[in-house]
Amino acid sequence: MHILLLSSFQTFAEKLRITTADVSTPENTDKTIELTLNKGNTEPSKYKRTFAILGGADANKFTLAGNQLTFIATAFEARSDATYRVNIKATLNLKDWSQIIETTEKTITVTVTKTNLNDGGFHITTAANVDTLEKTNKVIGLTATPIKNIFFQLTGFAIVGGADVNKFTLNGSELTFKATEFKDGSDNTYRVNIKATWKNSWWNDFETDVKTLTVTVHNRILRITTADVSTPENRTILIKLTTNQDFNKDDVIFSITNADQFEIGIINNRHLFFNYTDFEAREDHTYSVEVTARKTGTGETTTKTITVTVTDLDDEAPTNIQINDAATDINGFVTLDNDKGVGFVIGTLSATDPDTDTTTNALTFTTDSADFEIVNGNELKTKRNITTIGNIDFTVTASNHVNQSTNKDFTIKVVDAKKIVPFMITTPDVSVPEKTEKVITLKSNKGKGVSFSIVNDTDKDKFTLSGTALTFEATDFKDGGDNNYHVKIRATRGNEVVEKTLTVTIEDPTIEDPTIEDPTTGGSAKSDNAKVTAQAVRKESKSASKLLLSKVGRTLMGRLSYIRHKNKQESSFSANGFVNGIQVSFADSQTNSLINRVLSANGLSNVIPTSSRKVERWDTWTNAKVVIGKSNGSGANKTEFNLKSLNIGM
Repeated sequence: MHILLLSSFQTFAEKLRITTADVSTPENTDKTIELTLNKGNTEPSKYKRTFAILGGADANKFTLAGNQLTFIATAFEARSDATYRVNIKATLNLKDWSQIIETTEKTITVTVTKTNLNDGGFHITTAANVDTLEKTNKVIGLTATPIKNIFFQLTGFAIVGGADVNKFTLNGSELTFKATEFKDGSDNTYRVNIKATWKNSWWNDFETDVKTLTVTVHNRILRITTADVSTPENRTILIKLTTNQDFNKDDVIFSITNADQFEIGIINNRHLFFNYTDFEAREDHTYSVEVTARKTGTGETTTKTITVTVTDLDDEAPTNIQINDAATDINGFVTLDNDKGVGFVIGTLSATDPDTDTTTNALTFTTDSADFEIVNGNELKTKRNITTIGNIDFTVTASNHVNQSTNKDFTIKVVDAKKIVPFMITTPDVSVPEKTEKVITLKSNKGKGVSFSIVNDTDKDKFTLSGTALTFEATDFKDGGDNNYHVKIRATRGNEVVEKTLTVTIEDPTIEDPTIEDPTTGGSAKSDNAKVTAQAVRKESKSASKLLLSKVGRTLMGRLSYIRHKNKQESSFSANGFVNGIQVSFADSQTNSLINRVLSANGLSNVIPTSSRKVERWDTWTNAKVVIGKSNGSGANKTEFNLKSLNIGM
């Protein structure tokens, strides 16, 4: 049994924090930092503290042992940002009550300061970073600032630790790095801490300086060590070409192939120039060049591909200002009914800015118009009652977050609201042979800016839509079943929305396509000049169907031949010439009465009331089609029709 004291609970009542402060250190000097917490530091028998490196921008510059965080010695000139960061996680829990646990995290920074060797202080002046070839002893001469005055004298150097102290020996002022083999893919840097001591012979006083020296081992194979770089767009940059053996003072000549925006220096061929280019010049913003280095002494060569990544600058103004979701005429001009009052939303404004992320930096739209205003960022509204019919010109300015802007002039046509033609879908119903895919072109009575979509409907799975192309999938005819398939289509044009249900009918494959003689020419309806097809639906006998179709065909063929003759043998002209449409008279055998219907010449409107089909289309006079539907009969005579007359009126 464990007894948990109240004081322990009180300890955990305070939120855990890492209390270690950020630090600075002279360049080329290891820095050991003690990690501390706001509690649990003084009672190690009760509390267990653990620390871990979680990551951070410069985690590889730090090592951790217990609560001792060590920053690896680094030169001030190693990079432009002399501050290094590491993320530390701390955990605290009671040793006797492991269920109670707290964690916290903190980013600790170390700032490297530059050493001024001419400040009059005591300094080791040996270069902090040394290079050497593998399997070769490297002797490094240690140096320090000269005697400052007659009192102080340099007494010597000593090795005082370091991560790789066993790799070094010291004899007086000669530090020797032991021959070491290059390890491919591993860390080939070795560190040792050197201490220099100055003694004041009069007062028995001492001054010291400690510096970390780093030796980097290179293999003997020539390598280009120049790193890839990035640059803002439209800037020419100089890239210095280097190898792993430059410290040997070997004479190396560089050349390039597949230049892609690069040039080699004429005076100094270690200088590689990348010529300025625009970020938007192409989709791939990474440019590459193949660099070859050749040692003149041995002829050894090596090749490396160096890349430059061009980054984007916000140096482009917005373009392509548009008014969206507005009513437009067939030519695409924005229109406004003259019965709209103050505050009517005409549409929303948009623009394109390739350099700006508009999700975080929205574009700003303004106008100095006396008639319109922009509210809620991009809504274009009427500023007053506009009743006069005519054109109103105004200008919209689009600006980005760096105050680059573009103007665009617009014209809004004010139209008479009483004369506005209602928006409608004009695509007719169609029929199609069984097992045949049908592509139907969707149309409206208003031209530009119309988009179509399928609304959920009974047979929507039979249809697919791409743009204005509505495709009905190939389907079998169902004998005795319903062969009509329906889909609801929605058309959208700015703020206008309209819907229409279209019907596709599968044709009965048992109905024959008879050859009908032309009474005026003696030819048949299947001649090259004209083709007339008449269909009957569900007749009681095949002979009765043929008789009916023959009568229809002869009447149509004769009339069409006469029309072609009057129109100078032209075989195709507008169906609108049939001002009276097509008059068809049927005799209903059940009621012994006539049924007279005038069908639209375009085949789009009037349907025989009791029929599941309609006259399909009259596009040209080389292919005419008449469909005879059901009667009001019943029983055995339900579908019987007797053709009384068929007249085409002009």
